[in-house]
Amino acid sequence: MDMEFELKAEVVPIKLNGNFPVVNAKCTHETFNVYVGLREKEVGGRKYLVAKKSFSKDVAPEGAIVKFHYTTGTHRHVGHEYVFYGVVRKTGIQRITLKDEKGGQDVEIELENIMPIPYLNEDEKRALKAEIMNQGLYPSQYDPVELLYKLWIKEKAFQAPQEEMKVEEEVITPEKVSQAVSSSAEELELEEVKVQEVQPTLKRQELVPLYLLAFEMPSAYLAVHSYTANAEIEERKFEVEVRSVLEGFRNRFYREISRIFHNTMYGWITVTEEGIKEAEKWNNEAIETIKTALRNVKTLAVENRLKNALQRRFVKAIKIYLEVNEAKELLQEAIRKMGEEAEELQAKINNAEKASIKKKLEQALSWLIQKKAMFEKYLSQL
Repeated sequence: MDMEFELKAEVVPIKLNGNFPVVNAKCTHETFNVYVGLREKEVGGRKYLVAKKSFSKDVAPEGAIVKFHYTTGTHRHVGHEYVFYGVVRKTGIQRITLKDEKGGQDVEIELENIMPIPYLNEDEKRALKAEIMNQGLYPSQYDPVELLYKLWIKEKAFQAPQEEMKVEEEVITPEKVSQAVSSSAEELELEEVKVQEVQPTLKRQELVPLYLLAFEMPSAYLAVHSYTANAEIEERKFEVEVRSVLEGFRNRFYREISRIFHNTMYGWITVTEEGIKEAEKWNNEAIETIKTALRNVKTLAVENRLKNALQRRFVKAIKIYLEVNEAKELLQEAIRKMGEEAEELQAKINNAEKASIKKKLEQALSWLIQKKAMFEKYLSQL
């Protein structure tokens, strides 16, 4: 798959303005980036997928992705934070309210030819990161390349249609081959063919397989039956029974998935193919949970939202491959953290007063010890 991409489209004026709070001018930072492409870059022997940025901040080609990030506060504390993603489109002037991620001071911003788009949730971002790495590239940590890869490479959004190339085919018959061979040197000119040197690449058997858990649990949003919002207030009303069913399943999922998966910088990983079966089991349970919620539904809006959710996949384990040294570092860090968690659990067991709580903690410690032994055995084989 070709991972390089560059936008070629009509350039339009763009603008993002807002009256943002300033707590301390020395602790206030603002960035506004315009992304127009992707390219591969080799650094320190590794190949990375990095973003191409435009130097112009007031004009951009249609289809470009913009990211705005603003923070202000003190040297010790961020008081207000605003994050915005959008795609350049001929939308004219519009005004929206930008949420304050840290404080409660939302800000109205004015946009010109920029249409807001949602950013990736953590589960989707990890899954896309795995896809990029399976192409032999490391995604840049400094730019939202997972989002750009999804829009431009995977979904092929915002790309101008390319002209079809007409190829004339010729049927080669034995008579034509004989005629060509017998032709004189003047009639048939042989050209020297230069074979491009191929750089050596790692074979799969020289890489370490791991299993990455990608998931997006049914959220309480599915239970919202009415919603009101304006610049000053945002209110959501839920169906209580439906919300209880969904949140109960989410809590159980996070509690039990850690039996064989461990949360790392790459996301939730495991070292055994059992992870695939475990993910499939939880996906089926998610669907059954939606069906259970449907039996308790009271409003048409929630019913339609739940029925649409039945068409989705909620949990999947993806097989990824890492270089040996990178896999070792990842597993060693995971094992170290498991050891720390085991010590914390043992301390809680020692201090537990109720027998029921102590029993739950002992069960969690037993699972953690088994998982740690499984990771250690896998690491010893590398």
